[in-house]
Parts: sequence; C-alpha cells; structure tokens
Amino acid sequence: MIDQHEIDTIKQGVDLVPFMQACGVQLKQVGGNYRGFCPFHEDTTPSLTVNPKENLWNCFGCDKGGDNIRFVQLFDKLSFDEAVERLKGYFPGGELPKNRKPKAAVKEEKRKITVQDKKLLARVVSYYQHTFTEDKRGLEYLRNRGISDKQSLADFGTGFVNGSLKNILPDDPEVIKTLKNIGILNKKGNETFYNCVVFPLYDKDGGIVNLYGRNIDPENGVNHLYLSGSRQGIINRQAVKRSSTIILTESIIDALTLYDQGFKNVIPAYGVNGLTDDHLFIFNSAVKEVYICFDGDKAGKEGAGKAAEQLKEKGIITHLVTLPDKDINIYFNRHTPEEFEQILKAANPESVEQSDSLNKRKQTLYRQEEHGFTVGYAKRQYQVKGIQRGDTQLKATIKVSEEMNSGDTILISYQVPLKSSPASSGLMLIGIFLLFFIGRNKLIDTDARLSDCTSQCPYGKLFMSWNNTAFFASTHNDMTAFLPYLLES
Repeated sequence: MIDQHEIDTIKQGVDLVPFMQACGVQLKQVGGNYRGFCPFHEDTTPSLTVNPKENLWNCFGCDKGGDNIRFVQLFDKLSFDEAVERLKGYFPGGELPKNRKPKAAVKEEKRKITVQDKKLLARVVSYYQHTFTEDKRGLEYLRNRGISDKQSLADFGTGFVNGSLKNILPDDPEVIKTLKNIGILNKKGNETFYNCVVFPLYDKDGGIVNLYGRNIDPENGVNHLYLSGSRQGIINRQAVKRSSTIILTESIIDALTLYDQGFKNVIPAYGVNGLTDDHLFIFNSAVKEVYICFDGDKAGKEGAGKAAEQLKEKGIITHLVTLPDKDINIYFNRHTPEEFEQILKAANPESVEQSDSLNKRKQTLYRQEEHGFTVGYAKRQYQVKGIQRGDTQLKATIKVSEEMNSGDTILISYQVPLKSSPASSGLMLIGIFLLFFIGRNKLIDTDARLSDCTSQCPYGKLFMSWNNTAFFASTHNDMTAFLPYLLES
C-alpha cells in the first residue's frame, strides 16, 4: 500500500497547470484560474477549469475532476498505483523529498465556514439579489433561456454580480480577508463571480454555505463557478416538505427551469457525479421516490445510473427520465409542461406528477347566483356580480379570495362604457379587465382594452348571461380575465 505521505507529497509537488499543458491541454488564464477544453469528452466550449492554488481541476461538461493523480488515471488509463508511480518521475531522481509536511489539514480547515462567515455570506448574497433587480443583464440572460417568472427567481434567491460589491465594502481588513477566504473575492480583491447570475445554497439549518454562479457571457470567463472547497448545500430544500417525490436535475439552471414551469418538487445535483451527502441526508429522511432527469448525453445517462444506485442503497425508488433534447432548459424551449408530464409517465406509468401552472387553469368550481356567478380556479375563487345601469354603463364587482387561514378577500369594482357597433356573430365585445392576484391585502391591477376573444382566451368558457350581458372567463397561469359581452336584442 502506498504511504499517505507519498500521496500528499505528489498531490502538492506536481503543479497541474504545466503538467496538463505538457499533456497537450491548452489552458488560458482567466482571473486566478485557468480554463481550457476538456480532453475527456467532446467539448465545444471550454468547460475545464484548473485551480492552481488548490492544485485541483474540474470539468463542468462531464463533471470529471480531482487532483493530478486522478487526471493521470483518466488521461493515461492507469490504476491509482500506476498513476502515483508515473508522477514520481517528475521529482529529481524519481525520489520524493523527505519530511515534507503535508498541507491537506490546512486546506480542510479553509473549507470550513463559521457562523460569522455565514452571516457575512448572507449579507453578500442579499446585496447580489438587490443588484439583480437593478442591473437587468442577469434577468435578460435568464429570460433568453425561457425563465422569467419573478416568484420562481425570488424562490431560488437569484442574484447578479456586476462588480459593484467592492464599492460598498467597509474599510476593514478583516472583512476583506474573510471574503477572500470564503471565495467571494480573489487574491486581487475583485469579485470571483463577476458577470454571473448567482444562487445561494443552504445547509440543513437554513444558513448559506455555498454559491453557484452562471456566467452570462461564457466566452469571457469560466462558465460555472462555486465557492472553493468541498461541495455542500442544497437549493430548494423545502421541496422535500412539499412532496415525498422529488425530481433530481443535473444543474441548477435545469432545476430553475422546471420550477418556473410549475414543477416545484425539484432539487438540483452538482453535475452528473454531484449527488452529495447533503442530498442523501435530506432524501433519506423524507423522500420515497426520485425521478432522475439528467442531460440526454452519454455523461448524463451514466451519471443518472450512478445516482440511481446511490439512492437505491437508501431504499428510495428511482425512475430514469429520458430527454429527447440535450437538457431540460433546451427541452422547455421546444415543449410544454403537458409533454413533460408524459415523459415522466414514460419513466413511471403510475406517475401523478403535474405542473402547478397547469392546475391553475383547471376549473374547480362554478356556482350561479342571483346577480352573477362564482367560479374557482385551483385555490382561488372569483365572485362576479354585474349591474347594468342605463344604456351606456356596465358595472361589475369582483371579489377575489384564496384559501387562506385568515379568510381574507380582495374586492374591486370595475365599470366600462357600452359601445354600439354591428356584430355579425350577434355578440359585441365591449371590454376586458385583467385581474392579477398579487397577495394578501394588496391591490389588483386592472387594464381595460378591446380584445378578440378567440385569440386572447384559449382557455375560456361562457359561464352565464344576465341582463343582456354574457360573462366570459379565461385563465392563464396567475391571470384571470373576465370579458363582458353585450347581447344584441
């Protein structure tokens, strides 16, 4: 057996950057790290990152990574012992230096995040979240990827790093030192996650212990970034409280895409080999079933198989989901939530997983009343009362309520003028008002405009006619539109 001292000496004594370059891997310095094309898969964009400070490498494309010994194992297809022997040849005379104190313990100490570190990290994340609302480049990047729901972005704690944090930092050497140790700032004092949309990852106590960054301009920087050190923390941990069934994705962007499409019981891994002890801990305590939905390439399929084995060891039922596209984000640029539900059924014919956004379109109640009607969609109810006054005015009162413990309701009155013009269909559209339920004790926005029902209301239904007025209701996501029509006599 190889002595641990020899292993530690080799890991520290053979610098990865020149070693990889000698193996033909072209690397370009980007900040404090180096980036290049990964030799272990068909890499079309530079996804290999080398951290010379830690002497570690990682590929965000195939999720392979490790130290110099692991690189030699994969590159030359050698066993661990053979890789160690080969790397010994890089020392003078093939002999390792004696009595060299290993630094492994020091590195592990750096990876620990104290309570004070968590508090400082939370303040930094809060600033990044504020920046996301001010600097629209991060939002525009996500919109271009089909992710736009404000609530989804807020639930994932989305932030953006534009380099302005250092302008508001206190003139305190200890704060700067701590931010460098955590990994928020690099050695030069610049922000590590510059030009990235960022997402915080939480531990079991709800503290922020890690940060993931996605570069909005991958041609000018590392595409994926985490804080240095061991992978820890989970995004959307509350999913296990909602459901005993979880959809496991390969990346955070994929998880956010699913969440945005109404599949709230989703949790991301750290790439194809990124099912961590944190995942297994929370899954083991609450999760009965997991749909593994990794990328459709070879690395994704192999990683899904490994994750399934890990979960099965914990007694968790697994279903491998096969995507017709490269990843989930690309899939939803071409397909609908209904089609994704069918993919889940293909993986498990007994699947009952549904998108919340689709459920909101389903009518749950219709009750005709003396002066109008009440209609329900998902958990919300809309009570409509209409009164026609004279020949030129229509007044409608809407009471919007949601199933809340307090039983709060929101009231709004709306009136539109009646206009006369011939209509071959026998119906005349006179107005539309769109209601957005924002939250408890908040106003509802209204907008009156003429609209063609056939194109604007694909999910609508004619509920009733009253006093020569027919009320047509339509829903789409969180929007409900009531269209009053005047019936020609």
